[in-house]
Amino acid sequence: MNTPHHAEPRRALIRAFNMAIFHEALNGNPATAVPSVPVPRNKKKPVPVKDLDAVRAAIREWANAEKRNGPKSVDLPDIVDMLIATGMRIGELLALRWSDIELTAPTERRDDDTWFPWLMVNGQITSKGKRVDYGKTDAAIRPIALPEWAAALLRHRKLAQPSNDLDAVFITRNGTWHHSTNIQGRLRHIRLLDDYADVAVLRDVTPHSFRRTVATEIDEVYDAEAAMHHLGHTSKVITERHYINRKLVVPDYREATERLAPGSKDNGGPSREV
Repeated sequence: MNTPHHAEPRRALIRAFNMAIFHEALNGNPATAVPSVPVPRNKKKPVPVKDLDAVRAAIREWANAEKRNGPKSVDLPDIVDMLIATGMRIGELLALRWSDIELTAPTERRDDDTWFPWLMVNGQITSKGKRVDYGKTDAAIRPIALPEWAAALLRHRKLAQPSNDLDAVFITRNGTWHHSTNIQGRLRHIRLLDDYADVAVLRDVTPHSFRRTVATEIDEVYDAEAAMHHLGHTSKVITERHYINRKLVVPDYREATERLAPGSKDNGGPSREV
């Protein structure tokens, strides 16, 4: 039985036999000897770079209420773009404050060609919707360099957005922090709409999908250790196992294995051209 609920019958049997033991009808529970059926876990994939614009377009269309009634979800497209730009956890991004971001060079570095825009991950939104000044791991509090297109997005947003008491980059209409589950719920809703059935990659998109995309690209351009630091992981194993989707590269060791051919002079037999 290989379904998400494969363990339910076993648990039900264990409870039933435990009840029989309680009533002294049995001396032991035979169901505990039945091994659990392992469920194969497919590694979740990043959004391929070639599909990012299609995903962006679908999300922006829905957010702008172009094909539906109801209020616009004005923050969602920028939230998605910032997830793509930074690889931050959704709770980290929603906790971002303007004071955590350096979009223009400070006075002492205005002539410094090595300066670039960056932000500091300084907290997260908890499952209860509260902002806290600590991260998921010790490595979660970290600086992240911003690509110029993301810095431009934030500069535009800062000019267009009225200031708020929370100093929040992303704030609800009620003046509160966005809740992670609400953003996840909107993406899930978009995924299920027939309007976007032709965007196949959208069916599996979650905020974490973009985090995997960033990890994969950083690993390809730099290495897994760079991806680990960027994502705020404490172990490179976690980054490699769960976030990086490497292309299949066939290592070429034929120079060694060709020497093992039948009749090769390298293994004591008569020489043979290969």
